[in-house]
Amino acid sequence: MTRESQKTVIMYRLLLTGVLLAVSPVLSASTPSLNIDTDRITVSGISAGAQMAHQLHIAYPDIFSGAGLIAGGPFGCAEGSLTTAISRCMGSVNGELPLAEFAKQIRSAVEQGWIGDTAALSDDRVWVFHGTDCSATESPFIGSCDYDAAGILLQQLYGKLEAPATELKTELIKTTLPGALAAGMDEVAYLFIPGTCTQTAQPCKTHLVLLQCDNHGFSEL
Repeated sequence: MTRESQKTVIMYRLLLTGVLLAVSPVLSASTPSLNIDTDRITVSGISAGAQMAHQLHIAYPDIFSGAGLIAGGPFGCAEGSLTTAISRCMGSVNGELPLAEFAKQIRSAVEQGWIGDTAALSDDRVWVFHGTDCSATESPFIGSCDYDAAGILLQQLYGKLEAPATELKTELIKTTLPGALAAGMDEVAYLFIPGTCTQTAQPCKTHLVLLQCDNHGFSEL
């Protein structure tokens, strides 16, 4: 592994640790009575959020049991360069991505103890989506494309789901994530807790959603 690649992996490790430190207090402080099923914690994201979701899944396979990636890229694609991230990881690429090199870097990071043992990924569920035919955005959707990506994604991660409700019965909880700014993220987050998780003792699954860069106004969508 090159020195630059080592710096990149260390950067990922520090950033992802910051993300988890930011999320954990919300689950413990704001929802102390919840019975979280720690074997059913998953993550998803769109665009840069998908990049981060993938990094989390690879780096912490002992925490996340699956991932949904919409218009994201592979682990280590940017190699610490914003220019590379915008070109080959987000736009067109000149030739194939060096996937073998990415895999080599992941194995090296595991050997160094910088990320978790990837053997834990063997039974995880993953959903990947890429497309360019729809760019429409209108409330209440980030992408209004007549395609239930969220529903299909969650069914891939958790299996058959109940039909979505026609109206929201539980309000979103607006919260501040301690340490999020230090991790390069917006400190405002929203928590949705189904009534069955607060009214019964049944174990509840947890799903973390990460949005793309400069999407601070997503609550208006």
